[in-house]
Amino acid sequence: MEGLCEMVREVDEWPERLGEISWQSFFKLRSLDYVGDEVATARITSWANVQSAIPTEVGSVPLRDVVGDGCRHYVDRFEEFLLDEDSMTYTKPPKVMVTDHDWDRMCEGLIKSGICGVMAESELYHVKGKPLLSGLFGVSKGESIQGHEVHRLIMNLIPLNNIVRAIQGDIATLPAWSSSSPLFLMPTEELLISSEDIKCFFYIFSVPPTWHRFLGFNKAVSPRFHPHRADRHVLVAKVLPMGFKNSVSIAQHIHRTIVQRAGSGLEARLKPHQELRKDRPFPTAESIWITLMN
Repeated sequence: MEGLCEMVREVDEWPERLGEISWQSFFKLRSLDYVGDEVATARITSWANVQSAIPTEVGSVPLRDVVGDGCRHYVDRFEEFLLDEDSMTYTKPPKVMVTDHDWDRMCEGLIKSGICGVMAESELYHVKGKPLLSGLFGVSKGESIQGHEVHRLIMNLIPLNNIVRAIQGDIATLPAWSSSSPLFLMPTEELLISSEDIKCFFYIFSVPPTWHRFLGFNKAVSPRFHPHRADRHVLVAKVLPMGFKNSVSIAQHIHRTIVQRAGSGLEARLKPHQELRKDRPFPTAESIWITLMN
Protein backbone atom coordinates (compact mmCIF):
# COMPACT_ATOMS: atom_id res chain seq x y z
CA MET A 1 0.00 0.00 0.00
CA GLU A 2 2.85 2.37 0.76
CA GLY A 3 4.25 1.70 -2.69
CA LEU A 4 0.91 2.45 -4.36
CA CYS A 5 0.51 5.67 -2.37
CA GLU A 6 3.97 6.76 -3.46
CA MET A 7 3.02 6.20 -7.11
CA VAL A 8 -0.13 8.30 -6.70
CA ARG A 9 1.84 11.12 -5.09
CA GLU A 10 4.40 11.03 -7.88
CA VAL A 11 1.70 11.33 -10.58
CA ASP A 12 0.00 14.14 -8.67
CA GLU A 13 3.26 16.12 -8.71
CA TRP A 14 3.70 15.95 -12.48
CA PRO A 15 3.88 19.51 -13.90
CA GLU A 16 1.95 18.63 -17.07
CA ARG A 17 -1.68 19.70 -17.13
CA LEU A 18 -4.33 18.80 -19.70
CA GLY A 19 -6.65 21.46 -21.06
CA GLU A 20 -10.39 21.24 -20.87
CA ILE A 21 -11.91 18.39 -22.87
CA SER A 22 -15.33 18.55 -24.47
CA TRP A 23 -16.50 14.97 -24.24
CA GLN A 24 -19.44 15.76 -26.49
CA SER A 25 -17.08 16.82 -29.30
CA PHE A 26 -14.71 13.95 -28.55
CA PHE A 27 -17.35 11.27 -29.04
CA LYS A 28 -18.64 12.88 -32.21
CA LEU A 29 -15.33 11.93 -33.81
CA ARG A 30 -14.61 8.65 -32.05
CA SER A 31 -16.49 5.57 -30.96
CA LEU A 32 -15.37 3.02 -28.39
CA ASP A 33 -15.83 -0.72 -28.19
CA TYR A 34 -16.94 -2.69 -25.12
CA VAL A 35 -13.48 -2.58 -23.54
CA GLY A 36 -12.95 1.14 -24.15
CA ASP A 37 -10.64 0.93 -27.16
CA GLU A 38 -11.20 3.33 -30.03
CA VAL A 39 -12.99 1.75 -32.97
CA ALA A 40 -11.14 2.36 -36.23
CA THR A 41 -13.30 3.44 -39.15
CA ALA A 42 -13.19 2.01 -42.67
CA ARG A 43 -11.13 4.09 -45.10
CA ILE A 44 -10.87 4.29 -48.86
CA THR A 45 -7.50 2.71 -49.50
CA SER A 46 -4.90 2.13 -52.22
CA TRP A 47 -1.77 0.08 -52.78
CA ALA A 48 0.31 3.07 -51.65
CA ASN A 49 -1.51 2.88 -48.30
CA VAL A 50 -1.22 -0.87 -47.67
CA GLN A 51 2.05 -1.99 -49.28
CA SER A 52 4.29 -0.97 -46.37
CA ALA A 53 2.08 -2.94 -43.95
CA ILE A 54 2.40 -6.19 -45.91
CA PRO A 55 5.40 -8.42 -45.09
CA THR A 56 7.31 -10.45 -47.65
CA GLU A 57 6.25 -13.62 -45.80
CA VAL A 58 2.64 -13.29 -47.03
CA GLY A 59 1.16 -16.64 -48.01
CA SER A 60 4.43 -18.45 -47.32
CA VAL A 61 3.03 -20.95 -44.79
CA PRO A 62 0.30 -23.44 -45.83
CA LEU A 63 -2.44 -23.18 -43.21
CA ARG A 64 -2.96 -26.94 -42.91
CA ASP A 65 0.73 -27.42 -41.97
CA VAL A 66 0.44 -25.43 -38.73
CA VAL A 67 -2.82 -26.74 -37.30
CA GLY A 68 -3.75 -29.87 -35.38
CA ASP A 69 -6.04 -32.64 -36.55
CA GLY A 70 -9.35 -30.98 -35.58
CA CYS A 71 -8.63 -27.67 -37.31
CA ARG A 72 -6.99 -29.49 -40.20
CA HIS A 73 -10.29 -31.24 -40.87
CA TYR A 74 -11.94 -27.81 -41.00
CA VAL A 75 -9.27 -26.42 -43.32
CA ASP A 76 -9.40 -29.40 -45.68
CA ARG A 77 -13.20 -29.74 -45.71
CA PHE A 78 -14.36 -26.16 -45.51
CA GLU A 79 -17.59 -26.77 -47.41
CA GLU A 80 -18.81 -29.24 -44.78
CA PHE A 81 -19.15 -26.32 -42.37
CA LEU A 82 -21.48 -24.28 -44.55
CA LEU A 83 -25.11 -23.87 -43.51
CA ASP A 84 -27.68 -25.95 -45.32
CA GLU A 85 -28.74 -24.27 -48.55
CA ASP A 86 -32.27 -23.77 -47.23
CA SER A 87 -30.84 -21.89 -44.21
CA MET A 88 -28.63 -19.59 -46.29
CA THR A 89 -29.59 -16.00 -46.98
CA TYR A 90 -28.08 -13.91 -49.74
CA THR A 91 -26.28 -10.82 -48.47
CA LYS A 92 -25.75 -7.79 -50.67
CA PRO A 93 -22.01 -7.52 -51.44
CA PRO A 94 -20.17 -4.84 -49.44
CA LYS A 95 -18.19 -2.18 -51.29
CA VAL A 96 -14.59 -2.49 -52.33
CA MET A 97 -13.33 0.84 -50.98
CA VAL A 98 -10.69 1.47 -53.65
CA THR A 99 -11.19 4.15 -56.31
CA ASP A 100 -11.26 3.21 -59.99
CA HIS A 101 -8.09 5.27 -60.43
CA ASP A 102 -6.18 3.14 -57.89
CA TRP A 103 -7.81 -0.21 -58.58
CA ASP A 104 -5.41 -1.57 -61.23
CA ARG A 105 -2.39 -0.78 -59.07
CA MET A 106 -4.07 -2.37 -56.06
CA CYS A 107 -4.85 -5.51 -58.05
CA GLU A 108 -1.29 -5.74 -59.32
CA GLY A 109 0.14 -5.33 -55.82
CA LEU A 110 -2.19 -7.86 -54.17
CA ILE A 111 -1.56 -10.44 -56.90
CA LYS A 112 2.24 -10.05 -56.90
CA SER A 113 2.40 -10.15 -53.10
CA GLY A 114 0.46 -13.42 -53.01
CA ILE A 115 -2.51 -12.09 -51.06
CA CYS A 116 -4.91 -12.49 -53.97
CA GLY A 117 -5.44 -14.42 -57.16
CA VAL A 118 -7.91 -13.96 -60.02
CA MET A 119 -10.99 -16.08 -60.70
CA ALA A 120 -13.93 -15.91 -63.08
CA GLU A 121 -17.05 -14.71 -61.31
CA SER A 122 -18.94 -17.70 -62.73
CA GLU A 123 -16.60 -20.03 -60.79
CA LEU A 124 -17.33 -18.44 -57.42
CA TYR A 125 -19.66 -20.06 -54.92
CA HIS A 126 -23.25 -18.93 -55.52
CA VAL A 127 -25.95 -18.25 -52.93
CA LYS A 128 -29.53 -18.28 -54.23
CA GLY A 129 -28.14 -18.15 -57.76
CA LYS A 130 -25.94 -15.09 -57.13
CA PRO A 131 -22.12 -15.03 -56.76
CA LEU A 132 -20.74 -14.70 -53.23
CA LEU A 133 -18.83 -11.40 -53.19
CA SER A 134 -17.22 -9.47 -50.35
CA GLY A 135 -15.67 -6.05 -49.74
CA LEU A 136 -12.28 -4.50 -49.04
CA PHE A 137 -11.27 -1.44 -47.06
CA GLY A 138 -8.38 0.04 -45.12
CA VAL A 139 -8.02 0.85 -41.43
CA SER A 140 -5.48 3.44 -40.35
CA LYS A 141 -2.49 2.24 -38.33
CA GLY A 142 -1.82 5.78 -37.10
CA GLU A 143 1.44 6.23 -39.00
CA SER A 144 2.65 7.54 -42.34
CA ILE A 145 5.44 6.43 -44.68
CA GLN A 146 6.66 8.59 -47.57
CA GLY A 147 3.62 10.82 -47.23
CA HIS A 148 1.06 8.00 -47.36
CA GLU A 149 -1.07 7.02 -44.39
CA VAL A 150 -0.40 3.36 -43.58
CA HIS A 151 -3.50 1.16 -43.69
CA ARG A 152 -4.19 -2.34 -42.46
CA LEU A 153 -6.02 -4.18 -45.27
CA ILE A 154 -9.34 -5.60 -44.05
CA MET A 155 -11.50 -8.04 -46.00
CA ASN A 156 -15.19 -7.44 -45.31
CA LEU A 157 -16.54 -10.99 -45.50
CA ILE A 158 -20.02 -10.44 -44.04
CA PRO A 159 -21.69 -12.36 -46.91
CA LEU A 160 -19.48 -15.40 -46.23
CA ASN A 161 -19.79 -15.06 -42.46
CA ASN A 162 -23.56 -15.30 -42.83
CA ILE A 163 -23.45 -18.75 -44.45
CA VAL A 164 -20.77 -20.57 -42.42
CA ARG A 165 -20.90 -22.13 -38.97
CA ALA A 166 -18.71 -20.66 -36.26
CA ILE A 167 -15.93 -22.77 -34.79
CA GLN A 168 -14.34 -22.21 -31.41
CA GLY A 169 -10.82 -23.34 -32.27
CA ASP A 170 -8.79 -22.81 -29.12
CA ILE A 171 -10.72 -19.73 -27.99
CA ALA A 172 -12.81 -22.00 -25.75
CA THR A 173 -9.70 -22.96 -23.75
CA LEU A 174 -8.78 -19.40 -22.78
CA PRO A 175 -9.24 -18.82 -19.03
CA ALA A 176 -10.71 -15.71 -17.46
CA TRP A 177 -8.63 -13.61 -15.07
CA SER A 178 -10.58 -15.15 -12.21
CA SER A 179 -8.95 -18.50 -13.06
CA SER A 180 -5.64 -17.05 -11.88
CA SER A 181 -6.81 -16.62 -8.29
CA PRO A 182 -4.77 -19.66 -7.11
CA LEU A 183 -1.62 -17.97 -8.40
CA PHE A 184 0.61 -16.74 -5.55
CA LEU A 185 4.04 -15.24 -6.08
CA MET A 186 6.63 -15.66 -3.37
CA PRO A 187 9.08 -12.77 -2.77
CA THR A 188 11.74 -14.63 -4.76
CA GLU A 189 9.44 -15.36 -7.73
CA GLU A 190 8.49 -13.28 -10.76
CA LEU A 191 5.63 -13.29 -13.24
CA LEU A 192 6.88 -12.97 -16.82
CA ILE A 193 4.52 -11.70 -19.51
CA SER A 194 5.95 -11.39 -23.02
CA SER A 195 4.40 -10.40 -26.33
CA GLU A 196 5.32 -10.34 -29.98
CA ASP A 197 3.72 -8.16 -32.64
CA ILE A 198 3.66 -10.24 -35.82
CA LYS A 199 3.05 -8.13 -38.90
CA CYS A 200 -0.10 -9.14 -40.81
CA PHE A 201 -0.23 -12.46 -38.96
CA PHE A 202 -3.35 -13.79 -40.72
CA TYR A 203 -1.98 -13.12 -44.19
CA ILE A 204 1.13 -15.23 -43.59
CA PHE A 205 -0.98 -18.39 -43.97
CA SER A 206 -2.17 -19.55 -47.38
CA VAL A 207 -5.54 -21.28 -47.54
CA PRO A 208 -6.22 -24.29 -49.79
CA PRO A 209 -7.44 -23.56 -53.34
CA THR A 210 -10.85 -25.00 -52.37
CA TRP A 211 -11.39 -21.86 -50.24
CA HIS A 212 -10.77 -19.40 -53.09
CA ARG A 213 -14.24 -19.49 -54.63
CA PHE A 214 -15.69 -18.32 -51.30
CA LEU A 215 -13.33 -15.36 -51.07
CA GLY A 216 -14.12 -13.20 -54.11
CA PHE A 217 -14.31 -9.39 -53.98
CA ASN A 218 -16.99 -7.13 -55.39
CA LYS A 219 -15.07 -5.32 -58.13
CA ALA A 220 -14.13 -6.58 -61.59
CA VAL A 221 -10.45 -6.64 -62.48
CA SER A 222 -8.95 -5.34 -65.70
CA PRO A 223 -8.80 -7.78 -68.67
CA ARG A 224 -5.01 -7.56 -68.51
CA PHE A 225 -5.16 -9.80 -65.44
CA HIS A 226 -7.05 -12.52 -67.38
CA PRO A 227 -5.92 -11.97 -70.99
CA HIS A 228 -7.24 -15.22 -72.44
CA ARG A 229 -10.76 -15.13 -70.99
CA ALA A 230 -13.38 -12.52 -71.80
CA ASP A 231 -15.86 -13.04 -68.96
CA ARG A 232 -15.93 -10.99 -65.75
CA HIS A 233 -13.13 -11.83 -63.31
CA VAL A 234 -12.55 -10.72 -59.71
CA LEU A 235 -9.84 -10.91 -57.09
CA VAL A 236 -10.02 -13.82 -54.63
CA ALA A 237 -8.14 -14.05 -51.34
CA LYS A 238 -5.46 -16.74 -51.13
CA VAL A 239 -4.60 -16.15 -47.47
CA LEU A 240 -6.41 -16.47 -44.14
CA PRO A 241 -8.73 -13.45 -44.33
CA MET A 242 -8.69 -10.65 -41.77
CA GLY A 243 -12.46 -10.17 -41.56
CA PHE A 244 -13.56 -13.81 -41.59
CA LYS A 245 -15.56 -14.90 -38.51
CA ASN A 246 -13.39 -17.97 -37.81
CA SER A 247 -9.97 -16.45 -38.49
CA VAL A 248 -9.38 -15.45 -34.84
CA SER A 249 -10.26 -18.95 -33.62
CA ILE A 250 -7.88 -20.50 -36.15
CA ALA A 251 -5.13 -17.99 -35.36
CA GLN A 252 -5.40 -18.74 -31.61
CA HIS A 253 -5.10 -22.43 -32.44
CA ILE A 254 -2.00 -21.73 -34.55
CA HIS A 255 -0.34 -19.82 -31.68
CA ARG A 256 -1.02 -22.63 -29.24
CA THR A 257 0.13 -25.33 -31.68
CA ILE A 258 3.42 -23.51 -32.35
CA VAL A 259 4.08 -23.15 -28.61
CA GLN A 260 3.33 -26.83 -28.02
CA ARG A 261 5.69 -27.89 -30.79
CA ALA A 262 8.41 -25.58 -29.50
CA GLY A 263 7.88 -26.81 -25.94
CA SER A 264 8.61 -30.40 -26.91
CA GLY A 265 12.26 -29.45 -27.34
CA LEU A 266 12.63 -27.36 -24.18
CA GLU A 267 13.14 -30.16 -21.64
CA ALA A 268 10.76 -29.50 -18.71
CA ARG A 269 9.31 -26.24 -20.06
CA LEU A 270 5.99 -25.62 -21.82
CA LYS A 271 4.61 -29.11 -21.23
CA PRO A 272 0.87 -29.78 -21.70
CA HIS A 273 0.25 -30.26 -17.97
CA GLN A 274 1.71 -26.79 -17.32
CA GLU A 275 -0.85 -25.00 -19.52
CA LEU A 276 -3.45 -22.79 -17.86
CA ARG A 277 -6.80 -23.65 -19.47
CA LYS A 278 -10.46 -23.06 -18.75
CA ASP A 279 -11.33 -26.75 -19.00
CA ARG A 280 -8.60 -28.07 -16.68
CA PRO A 281 -7.62 -27.64 -13.02
CA PHE A 282 -5.09 -24.96 -12.18
CA PRO A 283 -1.58 -26.34 -12.88
CA THR A 284 0.49 -27.37 -9.86
CA ALA A 285 3.81 -27.13 -11.72
CA GLU A 286 6.38 -24.47 -10.81
CA SER A 287 6.10 -23.02 -14.32
CA ILE A 288 2.78 -22.46 -16.15
CA TRP A 289 2.08 -21.03 -19.59
CA ILE A 290 -0.72 -19.68 -21.74
CA THR A 291 -0.82 -18.24 -25.27
CA LEU A 292 -3.15 -15.43 -26.24
CA MET A 293 -3.60 -14.05 -29.75
CA ASN A 294 -4.48 -10.36 -29.49
